[in-house]
Amino acid sequence: MFLPAITFGFVLLQVFSMFFRVPAFVKLTIGHCVIILPYIVRNVISVSIGFNWKLEEAARSLGANAFQTFSKITLPLIRPGVIAGALLSFLYSLDDATLAPFLTEPGFVTLPVRMLTYMEFAFDPTLAAISTVLIVLSVSAIIIMEKFVGLDMFLK
Repeated sequence: MFLPAITFGFVLLQVFSMFFRVPAFVKLTIGHCVIILPYIVRNVISVSIGFNWKLEEAARSLGANAFQTFSKITLPLIRPGVIAGALLSFLYSLDDATLAPFLTEPGFVTLPVRMLTYMEFAFDPTLAAISTVLIVLSVSAIIIMEKFVGLDMFLK
């Protein structure tokens, strides 16, 4: 499972090395956006399968412009997929330790990379406490997603 992310990180490192000076935050943001895009697209498509396109046509025929149709009709109907994709992509980015070492600089280190290096050189309960906080954060995000979106929508 780590090989595609490592390979992708190495390829992005090669691509960004051809450009002049790209900040580490921009490189990491682009890398994560490419990695998490399938999570978002899959969730939005799963919600869009049951989407009634006649509602958009009705709004357009009643005089709504494209922005109003999207904000008042389309977005509220696909909101569960967008929220679920955003939460899953956040959880993936929070836990990613394979892409960040290739795209960051020595002064810019993400939490998973710092935890990984800390685990190599020290052995104390600090890492277990941080891991517990991250697990509670992840479970809380899933519970929030169940509360507001409902996971049964994606299990149909």
